[in-house]
Amino acid sequence: MRFFRKKIRTKIEDRLFLRIDWNEDFNLKTDALKKLVERIDQEHASRSNKSVIKDFPYITIQNAEELFALIRDDLLSNEDDYIVINKVQLVYQDEETPASIENQAFVNKLVINKDYRNLLKPLVATVFNEPVFDQEPYEQTYESKIEYFQENVFPFYEDELEIDSTDIPILPSIEEVTAAKVNNTKLKIKYPDENHYLNGVSNQTEEPNSDINQSDSQPIVEEDHGQNVMLNDSLEMQEPPVLPEKKVQTTTQQVSNSTVNDEETGSLLDDLASSWETNSQDKHLTNLDNVNSFEGNVDVKLNDIPVSTTELSFTFPRFEIVTFEKSSYEPYETEYPAWKLNEQKKQWNDFLEQQEKINLRWAKKSVSQAIEAFENTEKEALGHKIAKSDHRDNLKQEVLVEVKKRQAKDLKSRLANLKQEHESNLEELKEEYEQKVRIAKADYEEAKQIRTKEIESEYYKIAHDEYQEKYFALTAGLQKIADEGLAMIAKEKSARLDFLNQEKTETAEKVGQQLFESCQSRLGDLEKSYLQEHQVARTEHNLARKEALNIDLVAKAKEHSEQMKNEVQKLKQDNQRLQAEKQAAAERLIDQKQETVNHTANMLKEFQAQATQQKVPETKEPVEEKSVGKQQSSTSGSSLGKVALGVFLGIGVSAGSFGVYSYNQHLAQQNAAIQRISDRLESQESQNKVLLSQRDKAIKEKEKASSQAKANSKKLDSTKANSSSNSNFDNTNQATSSANTTSSK
Repeated sequence: MRFFRKKIRTKIEDRLFLRIDWNEDFNLKTDALKKLVERIDQEHASRSNKSVIKDFPYITIQNAEELFALIRDDLLSNEDDYIVINKVQLVYQDEETPASIENQAFVNKLVINKDYRNLLKPLVATVFNEPVFDQEPYEQTYESKIEYFQENVFPFYEDELEIDSTDIPILPSIEEVTAAKVNNTKLKIKYPDENHYLNGVSNQTEEPNSDINQSDSQPIVEEDHGQNVMLNDSLEMQEPPVLPEKKVQTTTQQVSNSTVNDEETGSLLDDLASSWETNSQDKHLTNLDNVNSFEGNVDVKLNDIPVSTTELSFTFPRFEIVTFEKSSYEPYETEYPAWKLNEQKKQWNDFLEQQEKINLRWAKKSVSQAIEAFENTEKEALGHKIAKSDHRDNLKQEVLVEVKKRQAKDLKSRLANLKQEHESNLEELKEEYEQKVRIAKADYEEAKQIRTKEIESEYYKIAHDEYQEKYFALTAGLQKIADEGLAMIAKEKSARLDFLNQEKTETAEKVGQQLFESCQSRLGDLEKSYLQEHQVARTEHNLARKEALNIDLVAKAKEHSEQMKNEVQKLKQDNQRLQAEKQAAAERLIDQKQETVNHTANMLKEFQAQATQQKVPETKEPVEEKSVGKQQSSTSGSSLGKVALGVFLGIGVSAGSFGVYSYNQHLAQQNAAIQRISDRLESQESQNKVLLSQRDKAIKEKEKASSQAKANSKKLDSTKANSSSNSNFDNTNQATSSANTTSSK
């Protein structure tokens, strides 16, 4: 995936140049580095008008190598000193392509120490060790990496910087790269003239033995990996030849029979001893040459360094949370502002906790990366220090020279003793010569047989060695033929694979086009089906909502009906109570009327009695006057009683009429309330009937739509089955034609 990048603006015209990202402790603001850059700038100003510092962070490779060399020579005083540059990135441009860093190599944490030569070694190590170059957006194979350096980077360095071949690092083989990935180790890149330490991997090279003769009995065949393999490692080393005593006696007897004198005999024995000494010495030298193998891995290892430090931890501050009685409040409630603010604090506390975890994770990762970079840098510096202190290349030669000197001295002493013993034996033999002539002849025949067996054994060994040598040479030739044949097969296999892939791709594209056209032809039916399905689903959704609303309304209507029924029941009870009170009031009214009438009659009687019993004054009046007065008094008394009776009756009737009127008013109110409740119940029942009819209608529509959708689905399934069978038939025909074409080819 490509990202939009800022356009690189620079006046550099080279095909390859660099972008340098300095670190915080060592950058262009540092006085020492600034002086070095100004120094390079002044040197270039004398040759051209181009300024180096104006193009930063971009710089030509030649200027960058000059700057790195000045940093190494002027700023590093001790062997262990080093400077780390954050990142060095290669930039590529040509006449058709603008300057870009895409798919170009880079080096993170470039270390400049006293052993720094050029940027090629860190570049190669980064490209072959870092997994980023095996992933997007790079995705480079081993061959593309090799091609990148051999055809792009290395030629540029050779042309522009005119470097020697010893300053170009050795690219790793595919076996080394594969082994490093399998063992999870990092490759150590080296220059041709540089010692090299692999972290956990033993990289043994052949020791120089230019001044030491190699044994003729150990033929060497070079394999593809450049390592020497001993073909007869299993053969036991032959011991130096031992001259038996009888053999010396036989030689002496022969000399005696040939009438040679003592001096000639001694000279002949000395020659034999010298010959034996020479053969023995050569054989021992060959044995010393084999001092070259060790059990296990004896190379220097830079193992991982365990770090025992405290765990990184920190905590972000939190807001204080208040507990409220309710889980939520409405805006009109008094506690709403404080509750709302408390809820916001809870959200911020969650956010702070999340950010705390994120920052803790990144902080740990940053510390881990910094520690790893520090350890890698220190290990690399330590490796250079060990390499300078390593003198094992000449150690074997020094040891062999010293041991050979002691061996020659010891051999000379032992041979002198042997010669002295031989001369003593020779004197004894001379004295016994006459007595042992006959024995010597017999020993001669015996020695002759022994020599014959020795020659047979010797030539058997020669035949065995030559056969083994030629056998392995022929095997190597056969292996070469096999490798060439396998390479040819692999090439033909690759071509065959490309042909089959192309053929299958064309077939698949035709099948895909047919399927696409078949699907496209059914889009209209599917669209209608999907629209109908959408309408059914929408109707079901609306019905579900209406049904839920109806259920809610029915529940509320039932609840309201129960309340109305309770009120009706209460009103009936009140009506019964009022009827009872009315009956009681009527009875009380009758009783009160009776009591009033009785009381009025009693009062009238008392009044009449009082009027009758009143004494007549003793004045003399005429009889007419007496009679008239009697009539008036009686008339007035009767009128007064009637008035009093009427007043009492009016009071009683008024009281009874008022009670009846109040009762009738209350009863009318209760009847009106009962009528209203009845009307509302009837309205609710009619509304429920309408809702139930709508629900039944919707259910019927849903069932109808579902049955229609099932019919459409069956129709589509049958159509798909027909198209699938047609497609399979076409694929079968195409596969058959492809197989026939392949067999004919």
